[in-house]
Amino acid sequence: MAFDRTKLALEGGPNTTLPQRFAYTSIDTDTVISTAGYFDGAADILKVGDVINVLADSDGTPVYGRVLVNANSGGVVDVSDIEAFTTTDTE
Repeated sequence: MAFDRTKLALEGGPNTTLPQRFAYTSIDTDTVISTAGYFDGAADILKVGDVINVLADSDGTPVYGRVLVNANSGGVVDVSDIEAFTTTDTE
């Protein structure tokens, strides 16, 4: 698959000076989403320091975590590897 801008949403009000928080969901795996260039389709709204909460592999073995936009230059967006949240269900 590829990045789908319709699955990216701002979580909160826009602010041009502070880092923003976005949410994104995809059937792509966490390793695909963490690849440099994956978020190029949103280069115009993502800036260094923004955080994206990600639900990856939503149709398989879901991974929920977050990535940090660590570069956005010339329309190429790079994000950190997904910092996955672990959950424990003791029921």
